[in-house]
Amino acid sequence: MNISIVTSGRLCLPLVHFLKQNRVNVSVFCDEGAMIKDPSAGEMLQQFCTGLQVPLYQAKHADVYNWLAQTKPNATFLLGYGHLVDVKKLDASILKHTYNIHFGALPQYKGANPVFWQLKNGEDKLTVTVHNINNKFDDGPQVWTKSIKREKHFNFGTANDVLSQVTVEGVISILNQIATGQKIKVLSANGKAKYYNKPGLKEVLISWEKMSAQEIVDLIQACNPWNKGAITYYNNQPVKILDAEIINSDVKQNDQQPGVINNTNGKLEVCTADNKTLQINMLNINDNFIPGRDAVFYMFKEKTKFTN
Repeated sequence: MNISIVTSGRLCLPLVHFLKQNRVNVSVFCDEGAMIKDPSAGEMLQQFCTGLQVPLYQAKHADVYNWLAQTKPNATFLLGYGHLVDVKKLDASILKHTYNIHFGALPQYKGANPVFWQLKNGEDKLTVTVHNINNKFDDGPQVWTKSIKREKHFNFGTANDVLSQVTVEGVISILNQIATGQKIKVLSANGKAKYYNKPGLKEVLISWEKMSAQEIVDLIQACNPWNKGAITYYNNQPVKILDAEIINSDVKQNDQQPGVINNTNGKLEVCTADNKTLQINMLNINDNFIPGRDAVFYMFKEKTKFTN
């Protein structure tokens, strides 16, 4: 069985490894533009494929159609691929088993960065959905889906890594159906469709006056590591927060305003809009990573305030 994977980065690594270890003929197409944009991820993919002796073809998106025609896969999986594939340019035999792997429930989490939005929205589960492709992004008949519990320690990077592992289970299910000549089962899509854009500056800013303590923690996790933290301001200078937790503080808030620092004694504690205390464990200031316990040495003072 010949399997083709079309990707823009490293999310496919667990799947490639599994297929290779099980002696499946697998080859990878990677968008060269994505590799230029993120050289470290591109280098990781190159080294990984070289080590496993997996053919890796790096080219422009326009070249993917000829590549698929030449490789003649029994099944193709798109994973983390940023381009819409024109189904009219695919041979019917290839299109029949071309699937997109989406790290979000569909149709509720359409869009380019579903993991960010699931974390930011405080979802208690994270989902992988596999569907046939059509002429729309994140559309087409769903053939496999699985949700996992969102663990307390999951940030954006961890969640993507875990979902990459979950993906393997879905691909196994589909390949088994193909190998045994079964008709691929189509699932019923439930829920209201919603499309999320890529997060911009507005989406990664902490609003101390409007957001609860849990909403701030969710946003921080959704921004770590790709944005190096959720953004706030202190003394009119941008500060990113990489890690924080809700605590029971011994320091009384005394009805202080949201965003006010109420403790810098070996820690950094801040009031929130829902009258809770947020302990900030890690800051990022000009790419300098600073533990919250050391904030006092960087001019963070009690009774002063983080702003939007």
